[in-house]
Amino acid sequence: MTAAAPPLVVSSAQREVLERVARSATAAHREVVRAGVLLDAAGGIANTQIAARHDVTAVTVRAWRKAFDEKG
Repeated sequence: MTAAAPPLVVSSAQREVLERVARSATAAHREVVRAGVLLDAAGGIANTQIAARHDVTAVTVRAWRKAFDEKG
């Protein structure tokens, strides 16, 4: 068994944008889901739980976390 990923580091400005996108009724569905995934990751929720909650794979969660870490 591998260790859980540490919480994603998100600035207050980034969190504000992610929360806005996650609540959006007009943003693309993929972007809304990604924002929710990243917010959960920032909250310290395990990747497998995030994946189940948002109906994506754990591989997708890890990829989105990595992209956010690298590019913001």
